[in-house]
Amino acid sequence: MNDKLKEYYRVSAVGIPNVPIVTNEVDAKRIKREILMVYPAATVRIEKTEESGRAK
Repeated sequence: MNDKLKEYYRVSAVGIPNVPIVTNEVDAKRIKREILMVYPAATVRIEKTEESGRAK
């Protein structure tokens, strides 16, 4: 069994709602890149979170 806890990441950007919580850093970086392609002036952050979505 895999005893390692999963890491969750939340991508947040001001004014952009409904950004999903993802389970790996690669997906978080992909979502960040997609947001920046549509909104080049946006400030986008990637935060490591708990499973519930709260920041660590």
